[in-house]
Amino acid sequence: MTQPPPGPDEPQPYPVYYQAAPTGGYAVPIFGQQAGYDPLISPNYGGWWQRTIAILKTAWKPLATLQAIGVVANLIVSVPPSLYLVYLQSQLPQNDPNAPVQVTEVDLGPLLAVFGVTFLGIFLALLVQFAVVIASNHVGVAVASGMQPQIGRSLALAAKRVFPLIGWQLLAGLITLVGFCACILPGFYLIAVFLVLPVIVTFERTNVISRCFQLFHGDLGSSIARVATVWGISIGVAVIAGIIGQVIQVAFSGTESLTGNFETTGPVLTAALTIGIIVSSVFSAILTAAGSVLTAPLTLTAYADMRSRVEPGLSTARLASEIELAPAASPEWGAPPA
Repeated sequence: MTQPPPGPDEPQPYPVYYQAAPTGGYAVPIFGQQAGYDPLISPNYGGWWQRTIAILKTAWKPLATLQAIGVVANLIVSVPPSLYLVYLQSQLPQNDPNAPVQVTEVDLGPLLAVFGVTFLGIFLALLVQFAVVIASNHVGVAVASGMQPQIGRSLALAAKRVFPLIGWQLLAGLITLVGFCACILPGFYLIAVFLVLPVIVTFERTNVISRCFQLFHGDLGSSIARVATVWGISIGVAVIAGIIGQVIQVAFSGTESLTGNFETTGPVLTAALTIGIIVSSVFSAILTAAGSVLTAPLTLTAYADMRSRVEPGLSTARLASEIELAPAASPEWGAPPA
């Protein structure tokens, strides 16, 4: 009698005859697995990481393209205000320690104007970044479903859901702020709970706050492991980007780019300082975007795992149907085992 094949993500000491992948779709390395395998939902940490890497190997180009859109938008709205602020600081009257104290009137109009432009730029940058996050989720599910990812279609979905995401993120941010004010640890706990909030908005859209708590506590140990991994990667990339960005500024314009002598001469908007700000901003944005290319599918698959713990019948096909990618039918490779 022939032994049944082992379950997904288990050692396979003997050959297994895999079920064919859906025909006519996008060639994805994670397809061609045995029955019971779902390309987004995994039973353990190793399976979660393997599924993410498999999606990344196929979808890295469209994911990188989406992140590039975010980088360009971020640089457009962040670099000019930064340069103008340095210029305004260089125009402020400077103190001479040997001169008598004088009262000088300063025109704050330009400074307030640049602050207003900066806040507007931050809002626009967040708008684009949230759209990139939603579109990245769409791309990840399309690839996992064996379809050709379409950036235009993904951005069209993002346009419909980006403003609800902004509203839910603001509410989550206020709740997190209250957690930090009450005590530091609840704030970190809330940040972990709300990690998958953008993915919930992508697929479910309603009752987002309560849904975050429900999914996070569906399997607490599994959720913490996935969230901690995404956190670790994001924080590591941010720290490296910040350090290298400061090194680049120092290389171009000296230590004045870090501190400036505000008591005497103040910062001077030299060509070297301008180039240093631009180059460091570009490098930091590119490095952060490269990290997001990895963390985007990690967060998507983490959400799929969390949701599968509270909805045992969940499948990639169902997730695809919720964003109008495919009909709600069981995938050819079957549903994941309980």
